[in-house]
Amino acid sequence: FGHLVSAQAEGEGIDPLLFLALIRQESRFNPRAVSWAGAIGLGQVMPPTGEWIASRIGPDSYSRALLFRPVVSVRYGVWFMARLLDMFDRDWVAALVGYNAGPGNVSRWTNDQPIADHDLFYETIPVDQAQRYVRHVYENYRTYETVYREGGESSDGQ
Repeated sequence: FGHLVSAQAEGEGIDPLLFLALIRQESRFNPRAVSWAGAIGLGQVMPPTGEWIASRIGPDSYSRALLFRPVVSVRYGVWFMARLLDMFDRDWVAALVGYNAGPGNVSRWTNDQPIADHDLFYETIPVDQAQRYVRHVYENYRTYETVYREGGESSDGQ
C-alpha cells in the first residue's frame, strides 16, 4: 500500500511514513479490518466520519462498504489527518490523538490551547488507549524512518 499512501499523503502535505505508521497501528495493513468500535478498513475510519468526509470530497453515493476499499480508506484517512493537522496547527501528536480519540476530546483536554509540552500532554491524556496509540504509532514511525530514510541503519549506526 506504500504507493497508494505516498500519492495521497504527499498530495495533502503529510509524511507518508507517518500515515503508514498509523495504518500499521490501526489495521495491521488489513483492508478488511473492523475494530470493536466499528471503525473500518486500512485507516480504520468510523462510518459516520466516512459519511462526513464523503460529503466533502465524494463520492455522492457513500456507503460504509466503501471503507473496505484501500483507495477509499487511505484517501479518507489521509484527508481527515490533514484536516486534523490544520486544526491543531500542524501538531502531529495532537492530530494523532484526534484521529484516535476524536478532535473534540483533544480540544477539551488542551482547553483549545496549543500544546506547549508534548511529554506532559502525552502523560496526561486521560484515555490510556489513546496514550498507547500515540506511543505505538510513534514507534512504528521511527522504525519506518530508520528503514526507509536512514538506509536501514539504526540510529546508533549499527
